[in-house]
Amino acid sequence: MIENADAPAEATAETVVLSPRDRVAREAASRFIARGYQAVGLREIAKALDLQAASLYHHFPQGKTQLYLEAVCLRLTAVRAGLIEAGAGAENLKAALGSMADWLMEAPPLDVQRMLEVDRPALLDAAAQAALTEAVNQAVLGPFVVVCEAAVERNELRVDVEPQVLAAAALAVVQQLGCQQDALGRAAVSSALSVLVRGSTTLAFRLGRG
Repeated sequence: MIENADAPAEATAETVVLSPRDRVAREAASRFIARGYQAVGLREIAKALDLQAASLYHHFPQGKTQLYLEAVCLRLTAVRAGLIEAGAGAENLKAALGSMADWLMEAPPLDVQRMLEVDRPALLDAAAQAALTEAVNQAVLGPFVVVCEAAVERNELRVDVEPQVLAAAALAVVQQLGCQQDALGRAAVSSALSVLVRGSTTLAFRLGRG
């Protein structure tokens, strides 16, 4: 987009004013995402914001667990939106999965495995654990399921292929092979996704008749 060079600066710049609660959540999100639930304390978050640790309970009365869930969900919501946008409008499943894989590999790292295997048990509360699992699945796996189900509607997939299973396999490919965010990693992901899609689509579709 080309901006009008003659327009005043205030016309093109927007200042986002965050509420105190949102400031806490964003600060916490960056730290929890980078280092995990157990490695980050409330005092650390409060100090970064020039607050007293006790004041965090005003915004998050249930304490660290509530703050962790809401903070992490900020990032997960952005991930889901980014993946859905990346896969939207693709003419076929291979193109959709490729665009989504590229988006994930270009986005800031998100250690889903640590969140589920380390952070989740540390939450202790069963409801909080379930909420984290659901949030991760909706944000990361959900968009892959969406494009696989769209492929079903286009008669692109074989009838014996479950879209949820295919989505999980595609996501696993990206997570395992795309951890190296370089040309080699991208090539490995692209190749593996091509094999996965080729084995899941109908012959008619591959020949351009489906």
